[in-house]
Amino acid sequence: MPAQFETTAWAITDFACCSQMVFPQVVQVIGVASHRDQYFLVTELCKFKSVADCLQEHKAEMTIQRRLRFLKHAAQGLAFLHDRHVIHLDVKPQNLLVPCGLSPACTPSCR
Repeated sequence: MPAQFETTAWAITDFACCSQMVFPQVVQVIGVASHRDQYFLVTELCKFKSVADCLQEHKAEMTIQRRLRFLKHAAQGLAFLHDRHVIHLDVKPQNLLVPCGLSPACTPSCR
C-alpha cells in the first residue's frame, strides 16, 4: 500500500532516502507520485502473498520453524530500515510479503 505524505518536501526527501535502500527483505521504492496534494511512494510490483494469507492457506504445513523464519526475515527487514532511521508505521501480517507457495523450490523466505 502506498505511503501518504503531507508535503512535497517530505515526499522528495523520503523518496531520495528510500530509493537508495536495497535489501532482500524490503520492497524497493522506485518513485513518488502525487494526486490532489497527497503524495505516494511507488514501489516495485510484488508477486508475493502476505504472511497472513500464507498462514491461512497453509495452516497445516506451517511449522514453528517456518513461522520463525517469517519472523526472522521481518526482523531483518525492520532492522535494516531502523538502522537508516526509517520507521514502518504499519507492521502486521497483511503487510509482510513472502513468495507464493511452500514447495521446496520456494525461496528461503518461506521454507
